Amino acid sequence: LRKCILHEKHPLRVFWTGLITVLLVYIGTVFLYRLTFIEFRLGSDMAKTLSFSSSAAATTSADTELHPEDLWELWDGVINIVFWFDLFVYFLFTFRDERLQEVHDPKRIAKHYLTTTFLVNALSCVPEAVFEFIVTQFMDRFPKNLNQGLRVVRLRRVTRLARLVRATRLAKITAHAHGKRMMRWFERHKAARMLNLSVALLWIVHVLACGWYLVAVVHDEPDRTWVARRVVDCVTQETLLDRGSFHHWLHSMYFVIAVFTTVGFGDISAMTIGESIYCSGLMVVGVIFHSLIISEVIKAVTTIDRLNEFTSNQRELIDCFSDHTELREDARDEMTRWVFTSAKQMMREHYSKGDMEKLISGKYMPRDVLAKVPASLFKGRLASNRLLRCIRPFNPPPRLSMLLAMFSVKTTFKRGEIVYQVNDYPFNLFLVYSGVFAYVMHPPAPEPCEPSPCADGIDVYQREPSKGTHCDIPPAVGMEPYQLFPCGTYFGDYEIFVNCPRSAAARCESFDGVLLCVARPHMKEVVGDFPEF
Repeated sequence: LRKCILHEKHPLRVFWTGLITVLLVYIGTVFLYRLTFIEFRLGSDMAKTLSFSSSAAATTSADTELHPEDLWELWDGVINIVFWFDLFVYFLFTFRDERLQEVHDPKRIAKHYLTTTFLVNALSCVPEAVFEFIVTQFMDRFPKNLNQGLRVVRLRRVTRLARLVRATRLAKITAHAHGKRMMRWFERHKAARMLNLSVALLWIVHVLACGWYLVAVVHDEPDRTWVARRVVDCVTQETLLDRGSFHHWLHSMYFVIAVFTTVGFGDISAMTIGESIYCSGLMVVGVIFHSLIISEVIKAVTTIDRLNEFTSNQRELIDCFSDHTELREDARDEMTRWVFTSAKQMMREHYSKGDMEKLISGKYMPRDVLAKVPASLFKGRLASNRLLRCIRPFNPPPRLSMLLAMFSVKTTFKRGEIVYQVNDYPFNLFLVYSGVFAYVMHPPAPEPCEPSPCADGIDVYQREPSKGTHCDIPPAVGMEPYQLFPCGTYFGDYEIFVNCPRSAAARCESFDGVLLCVARPHMKEVVGDFPEF
């Protein structure tokens, strides 16, 4: 049975979850609209509409033409079969425990499913005939006239709303999707957040509008309900009963939105007991959702984007620095352009590293979580770098890799761009993330010697710049590489620990090169925390 368990990223599980999500959205929108405003539509042909199910059963064999209602019934039957299968397939799906670890044990999966969502899923799969039988047995105890008889028929069919219990699973699917790439994209972009909140608000209004219409549907005398009192044409005094299903839905949505926004035009009001009770509950729900969703929409519209705010602050710093130092306009423009192009990357690194260091060094993070993180840092390229691989045969502690990754700053270089010059102060250690870098010098080298100590690279010329050129800053043009550093290597470590100026110049040799830069104080801090490595 363990071989049949499907983990979270299994293609079959991903496909099945997507299929169920689409069907749940259909049930919460199209199915609810069709059941409420088409099958239960109040109007002159109400009796014909309500007696459709019984007349469809009595259709003669000579009438073989399929009606749209027959196709809808067939489609609903297919959905029922899918959900019956889904009721049992969840016994093969893993789940996350309280420590967010994925559980693959079949017994634990079955126990967790039976004690959480199995009852809700089973209730939504109960056949409609069972609910209709219960309602019929209960209503048959009371004497009824013609209108009450139609009410019984409507109540029997309202039991189909039990399928809406399935829609509660959307909350679980949404919570499970939280943190995924698509959800993170929705959370970052202002327009996407507004769209997400607007769709959620419209769906809530749609559900409550269907409930408002069902209050009129289950009433004994439809002529006394708000649908009959709603005048849509002042000249002919035509009421909403004479209009189609879409108009009924539109006016129901209009009433719920008016209640949610506390406008209260008064053109639609509650008269019957059922309408008064529903309106009271609607106002309570409206206050809650109005406070939550509308406030989030306003916040998404009015709040300054964090990136723009960060960029504005950095530009203000440059302006103040330029005014203080009487910087020329061309230099100021270059610095300003650099801020605009690099602000997004700088903001990613603008977080409390002290708090993150406490979180990593603390005792609360489980060891199994710590063991999984290092292999994923910087897409696994940090763990494969020779700086950490040289620790073998001992594996570096997970906290060492995590601290080193936290202090690393990802920097991009263009081909021919100098990383540092000769005699520069050693500020950083460099780990090659992608591309090729090299120690470079002018071709005439009077003294052949070994490459820089402790540098991890590939020798090309086995010589370094002459001592006579150390006092001048060599240009990028005309310099040749003599020690290469491809992806997975590192350089610039010797001068940091010996505390001496740079003995060679470093340059990017590939079209696009990326380095992980670790500042000198941070590197010494990591070495001090793990001296044995």
